Amino acid sequence: MATLILSVLVAVGMVSLNAHAQCNIYMGANQQVIDGYGFSSAWSGQLSAAKNNALYGTLGMSLLRVRIDENNNWNDEIANAAAAHAAGVKVFGTAWSGPGAWTTTGQGMNGNLLPQYYADYANWLSQAASAHNLDWVSPANEPDLGWMSWTSDQLRSWIGQYGAGIGRPMLAPESCWFADSYGDPILNDPKAGPNVAVYGGHYYGNGPAVHQNALDKGKHVWMTEFYFDGMDDINTCMKIGQHISDSMNCQLSAYVWWWVTDGDTNVNLVASDGTIHKNGYTIGQFAKWIRPGSTRVTADYKPSSGVSVTAYNVNGSAVIVAVNTNTTGSVNQQFVIHNGSAAALEGYRTSSSQSMADIGSFAVSGGSFTANLPAQSVTTFVQTNGTPPNLPPSWTAQDIGSVGVIGSTTYTNSVVTNGVFTLTASGSDIWNTSDAFRFVYETNGGDCAIIARVASVQNINAGSKGGVMIRESLATNAANAFIGVTPGNGVIFQYRSSTGGGSVSNNVPGLSAPYWVKLVRSGNTFTGSYSSDGSSWTQLGSATFTMASTAYVGLAATAHNNSSLCAATFDNVSAPGWPIPPP
Repeated sequence: MATLILSVLVAVGMVSLNAHAQCNIYMGANQQVIDGYGFSSAWSGQLSAAKNNALYGTLGMSLLRVRIDENNNWNDEIANAAAAHAAGVKVFGTAWSGPGAWTTTGQGMNGNLLPQYYADYANWLSQAASAHNLDWVSPANEPDLGWMSWTSDQLRSWIGQYGAGIGRPMLAPESCWFADSYGDPILNDPKAGPNVAVYGGHYYGNGPAVHQNALDKGKHVWMTEFYFDGMDDINTCMKIGQHISDSMNCQLSAYVWWWVTDGDTNVNLVASDGTIHKNGYTIGQFAKWIRPGSTRVTADYKPSSGVSVTAYNVNGSAVIVAVNTNTTGSVNQQFVIHNGSAAALEGYRTSSSQSMADIGSFAVSGGSFTANLPAQSVTTFVQTNGTPPNLPPSWTAQDIGSVGVIGSTTYTNSVVTNGVFTLTASGSDIWNTSDAFRFVYETNGGDCAIIARVASVQNINAGSKGGVMIRESLATNAANAFIGVTPGNGVIFQYRSSTGGGSVSNNVPGLSAPYWVKLVRSGNTFTGSYSSDGSSWTQLGSATFTMASTAYVGLAATAHNNSSLCAATFDNVSAPGWPIPPP
């Protein structure tokens, strides 16, 4: 009889399953950087202010995908891109087709691009990218399915010859099935591969997977289109939550939903009057609190039956997302946070009866807390005692490599000094064949310069470093050039000329913060200089080596001690697009 009663209670969801099954979260074990969560405005007209406010404000979407119309009917998407940028959101544009006259059928959205129009197509994309003010551009939508079709070899050849001249970082190939058999030859090509900044694709007919070749080449991997039918169906929402969670667990850096047209009553996330559907709230459980520049950290992914957990370092604070897809029975889930600083977390939940609802605070004791996860729910736990992210929109911060203690970055606005950036960093060093450090950066294509006054570097070690860097990728072993200030070894210029290669340095002893440093890229030549006043400069070193045109430019700090944090402050920072000109 007791067994029968228990079975009935479980069936109606009145008892908890898997009580206190432990989920370990390792805040110092970095996985991929998160670039954001978003949606497409393709064929959705000009989005209303109410819809934009709900998407970018309430739900926290941080990426927009616009359609580059083949007939140059761009006004709606230009307006959508401008509204997104005004909200601090990044925008990428995808061309489904070039002008019809350039295809083998003489029609847009059909046939193949004729080779004699390859250069024209590149010029047209460049014009579109400028008109829409795109942050990335994609030359093809599902080229392996139809629309304007490309074979992998055709797209590889075009990207290799014309990709660098578009004037924006490139996202490719947006395969319909995210087929690596289609995309890998492009990445492996010595001309085309360096021109692809982001490896993107769609998951139609194919589930989330690790795209190892792209990761090995230092590319960020984005899922750029998918949907499930059912705007307010909790069963559909559980599929969405699981799909995003699986994608994050497979090292993806971005997840982009399909369109938000009011005409599609199965897929739309937000109505024009700002009404948010349940599927929108489900994506918001990730988008609202996992901000661009966050880093996914290692967590026990399946700690209990039907429960998936991913965890993130968001500017030094923990964010945990737990998806319980069980249709009956809640789960009492214990979470143990290792190498973190959380003392309290606030919970937010979407379920059949809740929509990103605040469910209260969870105290952390000895790194541990326990929460009840109802059946068919997505719950996000957000650390409340950490430093809130406050970087300007153009900057992103994260730890690179295997750091012993998670770092943080803060920004204090100051007109006189272009703001003050403070980095706290552990890490063994920026040196040898791989690095472990804190990095605050922006992306840039082509020639550039970054200047900063290193106001202070905490003396954790004589070799602690604070300086400026240009880096090919965010991989721990990426090629890079760096010039910085140390507490005991003076000013140092160093570089790694290839992925996984050794490092070479030159230093001038006897100098310490505050001191100015400057790093200039001209083609593939990187030159480091230093100055006591920011006016009179002395060149310390120069190196020439091949680096992808799109690179990461920013401020870097390492403690040269992986068990301690080192604070480094920077002011008078000048970089591409920074400081933002006053209105």
